[in-house]
Amino acid sequence: MKPISQQAGVKFNYLLDFPKLNLTYVEIPKCGSTGVKHALLRAEHGRRPSGVGIPVIREEFPDSVVTSIPQGRMVIALVRNPFERLESAYRSRWLMRHPDDTFSQMVAQMGDILEMSPDDIWNNHFRPCSHFLPRGDDGSLACTVFRLEDQVDEVARVISEKSGKKIDLPVVHKSDPDKGYVSWSEDNIKDVKKYFAEDFEIGSYSLER
Repeated sequence: MKPISQQAGVKFNYLLDFPKLNLTYVEIPKCGSTGVKHALLRAEHGRRPSGVGIPVIREEFPDSVVTSIPQGRMVIALVRNPFERLESAYRSRWLMRHPDDTFSQMVAQMGDILEMSPDDIWNNHFRPCSHFLPRGDDGSLACTVFRLEDQVDEVARVISEKSGKKIDLPVVHKSDPDKGYVSWSEDNIKDVKKYFAEDFEIGSYSLER
């Protein structure tokens, strides 16, 4: 797989650096990333002024060793239960392109989606969280992972404590169930367990649905 920086039309940058907070944030779609980014921008700049961009360490999908994170940085990622994350992605993303597809039809195509190039921001909403996490030389995670469901307050506490700046992270709301009916078949559950096996393990999520 080529690094994203070597592919055409690249727009997705997943490692966001905040020097004043001594923090590198791993942006993973459908894991509260929009609200977290905005909160970190406000903490970094005192406000979120128009035109302020986010410093990006590198523009490369995490298929190789991380070499560009500044020494001593906190590296933090938020992950999400794969079942809930896919439900949210279906309602907020999939139905925009495929308004007549059922949830089961989307999950049945998951293998094909994961074969697509990661330079497409859209399909990254369906890619496992584990694909975004930076790794060390030995393949071990080079970041601290927190669960979106119940550890957002802990993330804020850790960043505040280590940066010396008070951080308030937003409450993350679940997707609106009225925006798309979701029904899990046995085959759907089996597929998600297969394709998102590492996500379940990293987040210590239950395999039951």
